Amino acid sequence: MKVINVYPFPNQQVIGIPAAEAVELFGTRHPEMTEMSLGAERLFLLPATEYNDFMEQMNRRYLDGFVIQTIVLQNLIHWGGHWQFGEPIKVWSDPSAEVSDLFNALLPAESRINEHPETWLIKPSQYDLLIDIYTKSRKIDKQKMAMTAIPDMVVTPTPVPIDFKKFTELAEQCDGLPRLEWMIATVLRHTITGPFTRSFSDFTVRGDDHNGFDVVIIL
Repeated sequence: MKVINVYPFPNQQVIGIPAAEAVELFGTRHPEMTEMSLGAERLFLLPATEYNDFMEQMNRRYLDGFVIQTIVLQNLIHWGGHWQFGEPIKVWSDPSAEVSDLFNALLPAESRINEHPETWLIKPSQYDLLIDIYTKSRKIDKQKMAMTAIPDMVVTPTPVPIDFKKFTELAEQCDGLPRLEWMIATVLRHTITGPFTRSFSDFTVRGDDHNGFDVVIIL
């Protein structure tokens, strides 16, 4: 099964596809396509209006099937492991103008670690910025997913309850935004006393003095 990474850029209304696939499928049909590199991948930027044509040609080329993997911001943002509440949070990213623009807009300039241009440090006094990062990045990621969605497929969000202990175990195995959700829930656990409910776009944290935490994830 062939796996193809695609990189949507909603602000430009273009989708980055691997250069090898672009040349093979389109040849010289799109001489205006811009070439760029993201991490180790060399891409051509295809107008979003051409994406369905790209999918049709992929179906004809890969008769045994293929999988499109949409690369969203959560694939590019990484969080340090073994974090405990009260400690600074180290966050870094793959080379990406989108992530840099996001962090530059949300984080104070002094958060950037100068020796490592793609690395930032969030102090305990700045924990509230985690929610801003989550909210903004999820908005961008939803736009990215919409650009590469299969036409006419209906997706109905479903709330899935999961207790906080299980959620923590799951989040610790992930690299990217699932870990950010866990950090937000942990900050809430340590900063709010008494029963509470805090809802975000994709998950809800319910805290109770006696029963601990419940986290409801919207898939």
